Amino acid sequence: MSAHASEPVRTKVQQSTPAPLPHYSDTYTNPMHILSLAAPDLRGFFWQWRQWQRSGALRDGAVLHYVWQCQQAPVWADVAAQLAAFANNAAAQGDSGITHWQQQAHNSLQAQWWGLLPGWHRLALADEQLILTLAIGDVLPILRDASGRFGQIHLHPACFNAIAAPEANPSANSSGNHPLHNLANALRPLCQQGTELHCLLPQACTQAPDKAPTNSHPNPSASNVAPHAALACTPELFTKYLHQTGWSFTPANHTPLCTAENHTAPNFAAPSCNPSTTAPVNTACAANPYLLCHASAATHYLSARYAPHWQATPQEPTPEAEPVPAPTPVPTCTQASATAQHAIVIGSGLAGAAAAYSLARRGWQVTVLEAGAQPAAGASALSVGLVAPHTSADDTRISQLSRSGIRCTLQRAASLLQAGQDWAASGVLEHCVQGQSKLPRHWPQSSTTSGANTNSSSANTPASAPSPHPYAAAADWSALATPAQCQAAQLPAHAVALLHPRAAWLKPPALIHALLRHPRIHFAGAQHVAAIHAPASNANLSSNWQVCDAAGNTLAQAPLLVIAAGYGSHALLQSAASSLQQGKPTTAAPDAATPPFGIALDPLRGQIAWGWHGSTTTNTTPNPADQLPSIPINGKGSMAAHIPHSQDARNGSIWIAGSTFSRGDTDARARYSDLPAILDKLQTLHPATAQALQPAFASASTAGSSEHIHIWAGIRVTLPDRMPAVGSVSSNHHAATKQAETGSATPHGLHLCCGMGARGLALAMLSGELLAAHIHHEPLPTGKKLAAMLAASRWAQRN
Repeated sequence: MSAHASEPVRTKVQQSTPAPLPHYSDTYTNPMHILSLAAPDLRGFFWQWRQWQRSGALRDGAVLHYVWQCQQAPVWADVAAQLAAFANNAAAQGDSGITHWQQQAHNSLQAQWWGLLPGWHRLALADEQLILTLAIGDVLPILRDASGRFGQIHLHPACFNAIAAPEANPSANSSGNHPLHNLANALRPLCQQGTELHCLLPQACTQAPDKAPTNSHPNPSASNVAPHAALACTPELFTKYLHQTGWSFTPANHTPLCTAENHTAPNFAAPSCNPSTTAPVNTACAANPYLLCHASAATHYLSARYAPHWQATPQEPTPEAEPVPAPTPVPTCTQASATAQHAIVIGSGLAGAAAAYSLARRGWQVTVLEAGAQPAAGASALSVGLVAPHTSADDTRISQLSRSGIRCTLQRAASLLQAGQDWAASGVLEHCVQGQSKLPRHWPQSSTTSGANTNSSSANTPASAPSPHPYAAAADWSALATPAQCQAAQLPAHAVALLHPRAAWLKPPALIHALLRHPRIHFAGAQHVAAIHAPASNANLSSNWQVCDAAGNTLAQAPLLVIAAGYGSHALLQSAASSLQQGKPTTAAPDAATPPFGIALDPLRGQIAWGWHGSTTTNTTPNPADQLPSIPINGKGSMAAHIPHSQDARNGSIWIAGSTFSRGDTDARARYSDLPAILDKLQTLHPATAQALQPAFASASTAGSSEHIHIWAGIRVTLPDRMPAVGSVSSNHHAATKQAETGSATPHGLHLCCGMGARGLALAMLSGELLAAHIHHEPLPTGKKLAAMLAASRWAQRN
């Protein structure tokens, strides 16, 4: 298995002539992160993917990102056609390995090309070494919600047309600034020293104010930009605002530009074009020496490099963003440090395993410490759980987060687990027991499952074309269940229910073991952590966090420590906080009245019941459980049946039902006295199952044991706002935290990954990726605002 903000404060601005820089084609770097705005299709991404693969950039320990902003995701048929056209062009230019690559790319993308609603969607490709993020929505709102540091940014003509048309994009001018000023400001937090900017300006943007036509786009059907919108998009203004925000420009002379409709290079350079499609090189425009004007081209090229003439210092962090450091050199695939760094993760449940795996994929050597003898010894030992989206009529942020998390979980399951044995994309039927649909009101309210194929036929649909419903792909996630689907699930035909076609059942222990098998993860069981020593403040002393047992023996030490020990995280955080405050380790009992770092962890006990299908050793009569529905059901509680299972030398299939929710309860012992509560939930959720199992439940409750009913209990942990805590626990951690790529010995800090409650399967994989992305200043797997809801530092900021 391979491994895989607040803006800087400008203290002083010196106006000066932009410094000439070599052209992109003369100093090509292989950037780790690329942002493409309003590209008409994915051929630029395909070109970059192939370049990364052939250059060896897609290697063990590297995670490369390509973020594509588009107005609406194209249908899969269009993506497949673009991929085929790119491959044919590459084959014609002598790429002998393109056919095999095309097939792999086709299969990887097709498996994930579903449910692409407005917002952020992360598609993991090339064994998670390449991440394609689709940012679906208007340019400026997407930029303001974006994160990470990019080596290259590509701006396409549709980007300028969109921000210059206030009637088409009211948010573009909401600040009162010039639209191009808003664009330049929105780009700045995503840049580092040396970030390259490549722009194709539409012909309309070069029209003089008194000559701007009513519809000046080269393709009249592709824009309804009004005359005043064309005036707002002049190259002179754009270069002015770019220079004010820290950009220097590349001279335009002697720069070849690909003008073919099927150009592939994402930076618009000519080398990937057929010589016959390269535009003639004219002199630079008289009004702007940095702008390329081509008589035969409908677009004009501008290149720049981020090189601000001021020192930047991080502002105080805000709840919506991680602090932004002063500009530093853009990491490239060849510059990334190969030095292995060491991290410690305490806890081997879903959260701990996910965090360890995400760090290991980025080159970290990770030691996982577990109090139990084996992984998944706590609440994650649940035999099987459901991976289904949270639904709400107003599509709350937890609903949006659950979809992002489930996409990540399903990708990992497909990559690491055995389908049909460890997990299955069975779909889940959600019974809306109160009789009201929980389908978001702005989604199509039909019971069809047309899915992503109802999306736009192109990423930027012409204004004259019929506009499809922006949430047409919602049926890939959830749709109203038909009467026939309800009856097939043994519910009444008139029941109100939702079908989640991509949902699944999954065995948490199987996923945890698969994650921990990564070659850079070292598991150590029966390790009882009692104290945490903070790194020495003196730079000449140890810069590692030290983890010790009750006798004071050091179990492990590393510059990065992640606490993911469920409810046990409370005592560990208290020990770390005391050590930081006093400069020495402590094993003092946690003070419940003063939560460490402001993080109040609350225990949540859950108990489930389960049983075998088929006859038992003492009873050969038919088992009523054998008639349970094949599709899992959730709603008020959950149940699933016919799940393959092995235990104590017995192989077969089981059913499972639950769960109870007992807040403040830390007793993980099984209680047969809780069975009536489980049966009551089941009676509401799925009456047919409750009726079939009622005799077995009654017998077990009375006798305190049963051959038909088994029980399991675990202690989960939640926070007051019912959202996880992920990342650095300190609101001021940035001063002591450097990018992991630098290989610095400075401690990376204390991080947390816990508090998922009953949503571990939905959010753990996403949380691990969020934690690692923050450490590496990568683009986050969600928008910045959603990610901030999970930030552990949000509690320190409130106190």
